[in-house]
Amino acid sequence: MMRLFKCTWIMLLIVNAMAIVSYASMPAPSAGDDGGKGRRVTGAKVPSDAVVLVQAFAKRQVQYGAGVIVHNSGYVATDLSIVKRAGAVVVYTMSGLMFDAWVIEGDVATGIALLKMPTKGLPTAKLSTQTTFKRNAKVYAVGFPQVHQLSAGRPLRPQLISGTIRATRMVASGGERAMAIETDIDISKSSPGAGLYDGAGQLIGIIVTHGRVLSGISFASPAGQLLKLMKRVGVSITPAPSQPSRRRIDTAVALGYLINGRVALEMRKMRRAKELFERALSGAPASAHYGLGMVYARQGQARRAISHLREATLLARNHGNAHELLGRVYMQAGNYPLAILHLKRALSIDPNYAGALGSIANAYHAQRRYKDALKFYQQALRILPDDLNLRTGLAQCYVALKRYKDAEREFLRILQRDPTLSGIHLNLAEIYEAMNRMDDAVTQYKLAVKYAPTDPMARLRLGMLYYQLGEIPNAINML
Repeated sequence: MMRLFKCTWIMLLIVNAMAIVSYASMPAPSAGDDGGKGRRVTGAKVPSDAVVLVQAFAKRQVQYGAGVIVHNSGYVATDLSIVKRAGAVVVYTMSGLMFDAWVIEGDVATGIALLKMPTKGLPTAKLSTQTTFKRNAKVYAVGFPQVHQLSAGRPLRPQLISGTIRATRMVASGGERAMAIETDIDISKSSPGAGLYDGAGQLIGIIVTHGRVLSGISFASPAGQLLKLMKRVGVSITPAPSQPSRRRIDTAVALGYLINGRVALEMRKMRRAKELFERALSGAPASAHYGLGMVYARQGQARRAISHLREATLLARNHGNAHELLGRVYMQAGNYPLAILHLKRALSIDPNYAGALGSIANAYHAQRRYKDALKFYQQALRILPDDLNLRTGLAQCYVALKRYKDAEREFLRILQRDPTLSGIHLNLAEIYEAMNRMDDAVTQYKLAVKYAPTDPMARLRLGMLYYQLGEIPNAINML
C-alpha cells in the first residue's frame, strides 16, 4: 500500500509539474527517491540557482531551452541549436531576473553555445574536469519540459530528471566529430541545453541535440569541452566566489509572467506585455520594472520608462541591460550627462558590452564630441566587427573630423557587406566632392539614385553636381 501511494504521489507530481526545486542545493539522493530511469527525482545535489531558462526569438518564432550559469560574470552554457539563428536571446534566472544576452561563441562539433549576460555575481555550477565516465553511473538533468505549455500566471519550476550513462561515443555534426556522453534521459522530459550532473552535483556536461531529438535518449557534451570553449574566448576557468541568491515566494509564478510578457513585447503587443510585466512585480520586481521600462521606451514614453528603469537599477545594481537602456532613454530625452553615466555603469558591469559602448559613442556623436565618439565606436567594433550601424557612426565621425580617407575606407567596407545601401552611396559621394574627385562622386550619386529612385535628396545632389560640371541637360533630367 505504501509503495502504491508513493508511486501515485510521484506520478501526480510529474503530470502537474508541481515539484518545488529548492533554490539552495538539494540534499544527496536517497534510496528509492528515483522511481526509475529517466524519471523525476527530488533528491540530488544539483545547484538549481545556476539553472536558467533560455528564450530565443527568430523570425517571429520562439524557441526554449535550458542553460547553466558557468561563470559569475554572466556566462551561460546552452545548446547551440536553440540560439544559432536567433535575432534576440533572453535568459531568465530562477531568482526572477531577466537579461538580454548574446552569443559569445558557438562550437558546431560539440553543439555548445556560450552566452553572455551583462551582469555579475550570480551563483554558478561547479564544473567537473573528469574525462572518463563510468557506464551505468547515475546522472541528473534539470530542464523545463513544461515551458511550451506555460500560460501566464502558472508557475515555472525547473524539473529534475534522473538517468544513467549508457556509453561515451563520437558524434558527428557539421562535418566534425566530438566525444559525447550518451544517457537514457529522455530529452522530451528535460530540455536542450540542460546541465548534466553527477551525484555530487558537479556539472559533467551540457545536453545538446545538434538539431535532432531522439526519443528515450540524450547526448551531452562533456564539461571538459565547455572549459576548452571558455578558455578559447578568454574566460577564466576558475570563477570568483558566487553571491547567494534570495528566494522569493512568488518567483516561479513571476517567471511565467515575465516569459509571456517578453513574447508579447517581441510580437509588439504592448498592452499585453505591460499587463504581464505588472503582474510579475510582486515576485520578480527588478525584471518586471525592466520589462515595463522596455515597453514604455518602445512607446516613446520617456518619463515612464525612466521611472521603471531607475527602479530596476536600484533593485538589481548589476543589471547591465537596465543601465544600458536607461542610458539610451536619457539620451533620447536629450539628457546626455545622465545617459553617459548609466551607460558607463553598464560598462563597469561588463567591459565588453558592445551595446553600451555603441550607445556611449552615439551620445558623444550627438554632442559633436567626435574624438570621444571615435574611441568608443572603435572599441565596440572590436567586439562586433560586422555591425553596420557602428561602422556608419565611425565613418561619420571621420567625415566630421575631415579624415576623408579613413571615412572612405569605412564606407567601402559597409558597401562590401550590402551594396544596396543608398544612404552610404550618398555619404561616399559627398566625401568624393570634398576630395575634389568629381567622377567618383557622380558614380556614387548615380548608385544612390539607382537603389533609392524616389529619394529626392540623391537626385537633387546629383543634379547640382551636374550643374557645377556644366552638364546642363543631365542636371535638368535630375532636377
